Amino acid sequence: MGCHARVAVPKAQLGLPELTLGIIPGFGGTQRLPRLVGTSKAVEMMLTSKPITSEEGQKLGIIDAIVSSEELLKVSRLWALEIAEKLKPWVRSLHINGEHNTIIYQFC
Repeated sequence: MGCHARVAVPKAQLGLPELTLGIIPGFGGTQRLPRLVGTSKAVEMMLTSKPITSEEGQKLGIIDAIVSSEELLKVSRLWALEIAEKLKPWVRSLHINGEHNTIIYQFC
């Protein structure tokens, strides 16, 4: 969640499984996730530990793009280069914009 862009493959599962192990989610889960998806959805994801699909993650703003497995590395590299060369704009992932954060391209 602390990246400048997030690209996933179809049917990837996203979630916070720590609670099933008896561990409270760390900084990403308790601080970044609420800023991305809003407090209520973040609390739900933290407390249920139920994973969501990449498609739902894209609707929530956790995932920026979904690409095929074959294209994942190619697209990720292209986005990283475009961000580095300032050809693609991006907004800091932890910038709060109302209840939801505005995410545009976040790569680690």
